[in-house]
Amino acid sequence: MKNYKYIILALVLLFTATISYSQTIYSPYSNYGLGNMSDMRNPALKAMGKSGYAFRDHAVINFSNPASYTAFDTLSFLFEAAFDINSLTLSTNSYNERFTYPGLSQIQMGFPIWKYIKASVGLLPLSNVGYFVENKVVDEETGSKIFQFGGDGGVNSFYGGLGFQIWDISIGANVSYLFGNIDKSQALVYSDSANFLNTKLLDQISLSSVMVDLGAQYYTKIGKDLYLSLGLTYRPQQNLSATSAKVAYNYIINSYGTETLKDTILVIQGSDMPVTMPQKIGAGVMLKKLNRYKIHANFDWTEWSKYQDISTTAGSLHNCLGASLGFEYQPRAATLSSYWKWVRYRVGAYYNQGNFSINDTKINQFGMTFGVGLPIARSSSTINLSLDVGNRGTKNNNLIQETYLNFTVGFSLYDTWFYRIKYK
Repeated sequence: MKNYKYIILALVLLFTATISYSQTIYSPYSNYGLGNMSDMRNPALKAMGKSGYAFRDHAVINFSNPASYTAFDTLSFLFEAAFDINSLTLSTNSYNERFTYPGLSQIQMGFPIWKYIKASVGLLPLSNVGYFVENKVVDEETGSKIFQFGGDGGVNSFYGGLGFQIWDISIGANVSYLFGNIDKSQALVYSDSANFLNTKLLDQISLSSVMVDLGAQYYTKIGKDLYLSLGLTYRPQQNLSATSAKVAYNYIINSYGTETLKDTILVIQGSDMPVTMPQKIGAGVMLKKLNRYKIHANFDWTEWSKYQDISTTAGSLHNCLGASLGFEYQPRAATLSSYWKWVRYRVGAYYNQGNFSINDTKINQFGMTFGVGLPIARSSSTINLSLDVGNRGTKNNNLIQETYLNFTVGFSLYDTWFYRIKYK
């Protein structure tokens, strides 16, 4: 297949996704900051514990470290797309509730610019928001009062990145255009009395700004078919541009169960709202046996205590550490034996400290990952499958525990960027 078909397909998907790119989620913990921060890795890296800072492969687009782009072949063209099916169970000491929702998780391209300069562009989710929580209390004067809190939306990243190689050292940068809306609401509903008006506050944050990520890798041969890779990434603290619009009003619920507006209390349109994104530092190491296995580990630290927006003051969130470990094994890459000996088998694990606390309890996260890379016959393209199983939070102290199972299927299409036909 000619590579121009991939380019046309990528442009169509990018255009379509840019208009309506969002993922529905159901997580009460997405109320904090910009929401649940997305894992911006492809299925191959997700299946290896979500590692990637030191990872480099000629057939994998590794957004987590732009220096890895230099691993692309000089004549190669890569196109990747992936889709998620997520299952989430919310549990407390008294109830369980389960949600299932699909979503588009990535669209990316990787290609060479010059022998020592490679590039990547794509569209990825940065964060997602989706929750609805009610708290019912009884007042002697007004009867039952229901406090409702809801939110949905998210922030997406359309990025372009370059990697430049000097001997065994590669450096790179991703420049991302961030865009999206986050809608939050708070309501007070008097469910037992028609003598009181209900009240609702709607708050929409619209983000449109640029963010920069930097990366470096050192890659060298240390033995027969044995290679070592060291990776370092850095996202400096950055001030992003955003606007906030607020509307507050009184209403009643009519006999059809819908809202009837009675009085507008407050209207604020398009006020500037700076968002301070904290710095993030990541480091990784990978040991690779050519055509056989890869072992890699990640560590990162994010200074979330410096995060700030109109509803979150600096210091409301905590600095957090993350760690992950991944492994990939290919039984017999250099043989024409069974198809299953060409398959790449992957496994990993990860742990993240929570960046916020509720009732003096940190909301930590732990998970395990599994996956395979299925080669497509007579090509260098691959179908990548990954499964992420884990939990976040706890049932202790009247909190909610999230248990999730996320399945991702990705297509990595590998083709020749250009070639010259010679006639004899």
